[in-house]
Amino acid sequence: MVGIEGLDEVIQTVIFSAYLEDERPLSALLAAKVESGKSTLLSRYHGIPGLQFFSDVTAWGITHRFLRQLINGEIRHLVIPDLVVPLARNRDTVGVLVAFLNALIEEGAISLHTYATKVDLKDPIRCGLIAALAKEELDSSRRTWMRIGFMSRLLPVSYSYTPKTVTAIRQSIASQSYQNDNPIELVVPKERVRVKLPKPIADRIMVLTPSVAVAAIRAERIYGFRLQRQLQTFCMAHALRRGADIATDEDYEATAEFTSLLNLQYVPI
Repeated sequence: MVGIEGLDEVIQTVIFSAYLEDERPLSALLAAKVESGKSTLLSRYHGIPGLQFFSDVTAWGITHRFLRQLINGEIRHLVIPDLVVPLARNRDTVGVLVAFLNALIEEGAISLHTYATKVDLKDPIRCGLIAALAKEELDSSRRTWMRIGFMSRLLPVSYSYTPKTVTAIRQSIASQSYQNDNPIELVVPKERVRVKLPKPIADRIMVLTPSVAVAAIRAERIYGFRLQRQLQTFCMAHALRRGADIATDEDYEATAEFTSLLNLQYVPI
């Protein structure tokens, strides 16, 4: 795909975050206008171990069909290439799904009690979420999601296209190069890996966090503690992705560069 190399790096780093020892997997929400290739981008990761894809899903469906895989760690991330589909259900069903995901990707889900679902677990289950949603749909849900803390659990990765990128995409369509958009292949760890984050790099991320929190609309009314942890996790996951067990300046620089997309300002790429 044309123009999305930086987005691929972000998504792959988020995937690797699920293999960090003693860290929560990161979750990300891709946001852009319709026709920006969000769903196509995510669909290219189909088949990678640890990812469970959904075109449509409910909380009931997750707990009844995939509970065992979540408990034993077979599923590390839920991937929903077009979140508008599950959000199109009735309000109660959508509310239960969002509440369930809200717990699942942060402190962990331990129980779910509705008219159709009664699940109690001995230990909480946790996994990450990678999803995409059109800007217009996100605008209608963002206020509610901010109020319940769902937005702060997700890294909002927004983007738009420059005129140069638009031209390049049109040319690639004309030449039918999209026929060569092969699935992404990633070799992920078989088990969790401990990656060290040196104190000097953690301190640099701590200094970086306030400016990111100001730019990230979803963080404007919170302290930014969760965001700081997320950026530290991203830095460590970037190190793991390149095969290292300690984060270096290279990983910090990649994290700092990534923060230009970490907002809802739809930065041109």
